[in-house]
Amino acid sequence: HDEPFLYMPLFRSLFHLPRFIAYNTEPERDLVQRVTGNGRIPATIAGIGINLPEHPSADAFRAKFGIHDPFLLYVGRIHPAKNVPELLDDFLAFRQTADKPLKLVLAGKSHIDLPDHPDIVPIGFISEADKFDAIQAAELVLMPSRFESLSMIVLEAWLMGKPVLVNGRCHVLRYQCQQSNGGLYYNTTTEFVAVLQKLLQSPPLRAQLGRQGQTFAQSRYHWDSIIHTYRQILADFHR
Repeated sequence: HDEPFLYMPLFRSLFHLPRFIAYNTEPERDLVQRVTGNGRIPATIAGIGINLPEHPSADAFRAKFGIHDPFLLYVGRIHPAKNVPELLDDFLAFRQTADKPLKLVLAGKSHIDLPDHPDIVPIGFISEADKFDAIQAAELVLMPSRFESLSMIVLEAWLMGKPVLVNGRCHVLRYQCQQSNGGLYYNTTTEFVAVLQKLLQSPPLRAQLGRQGQTFAQSRYHWDSIIHTYRQILADFHR
C-alpha cells in the first residue's frame, strides 16, 4: 500500500535483498520500484490463486439471512481504514435518489457504529460458504477502500461472474477495472450515485461486466495460471 511505513529506510533496504520478487499486481510492482529504487531486482506479476465452491446458492443465502430485496454487498472489515463510513454516506445519498428496494449488506466484523437504517444490513462475520452464496445473490460487489494491493473479494466476485463498483482513488482497483472491463469506479459521492444508477438500471451491462471480469480473473488468478508462473520462476533459478 502507498502508506507512510513503506517509506521507512528499513523497507527501502529490504526490497533490495531478494534475488527475485513476485508481485500481486503491476501497480504494486510500480509502487515498490518507485519508492525503493529496486528496479534492478528481477520480478514478475504472479498474483494469487482463488478457490471457489462448486455450487454457490443465492437462494440459500437469502433464506438463511432473511434478505429478499435486491442488495449490494460489501465483505471485509467494517472499519474507517477500509473507507466504510464514506461508503455508508454514499449509499444513503443514493437511496435519496431511488425509490426501488435496495439493501446494502455488510459482511464482516464491525469496528464502527452503524446507522440505524432499514436498508443497511450488517450480518457480521460469515463463513466462506456464506460469503460465496452472498456474492451469488448480490447485484454487485462494492470495494470502497483506498488502499488495496490486491482485493480478494473483487477477484472472487469476478471469478463468479459478478461486476464490481470500486473506489477509483485506489490505483490498484482502478487499474484492474480498466484492465478487465469487469467493473466501474467512482471518485466522489456524485459519481458513486450516477454510476450505481447506471449499473442497476441495466442488467445487460452488469452481466457483460461480470463476464469480462470472469475472463480476466480466470486468465490471471486461476490456480493453473498461478502454478505455471511459480514453476517458471523456480525453473529459471535452476538454469
